[in-house]
Amino acid sequence: MHDNIVAFWVPEEAATAGSEYLIRYRLHWVAEAPVPVSIARVVATRTGHGGAPGQSRPEGAVKFVVDFDGRGFEGLDRESGVEAVIDASRGVIDNVAVYPVVGTARWRAMFDVGADGSEPVDLRMLLRHNGKTMSETWLFQHFPGQRKGT
Repeated sequence: MHDNIVAFWVPEEAATAGSEYLIRYRLHWVAEAPVPVSIARVVATRTGHGGAPGQSRPEGAVKFVVDFDGRGFEGLDRESGVEAVIDASRGVIDNVAVYPVVGTARWRAMFDVGADGSEPVDLRMLLRHNGKTMSETWLFQHFPGQRKGT
């Protein structure tokens, strides 16, 4: 977070005293990537109590809701077979759902993570359709017990 070295170059030949190197580069400070991407990007991540509405909440379960901008999902719907590919370093993944958000161009993936103890859970997710990756990879480190009531 406080590192100001973001890039460096290594010349093909060893640097010698008095040598001069002309280097050109460009930096971008923007909210979005400076070049268009062809896959959906994550636009929001939310967490809450795990489980299904109207049912008993599983102890320690946390719900993750991740929204994607929908790029590349044109023409697909809830029945198109879009799936969330989720990996967790530990714990149990449950209640997985993927669907378009009505009235928007976004898609949403939701799932619960159940993990005991205090060790962090590394999460990784992407959206896939017919074997093709449709989104960037979302990464998150969850610390069980940080949410009140879990």
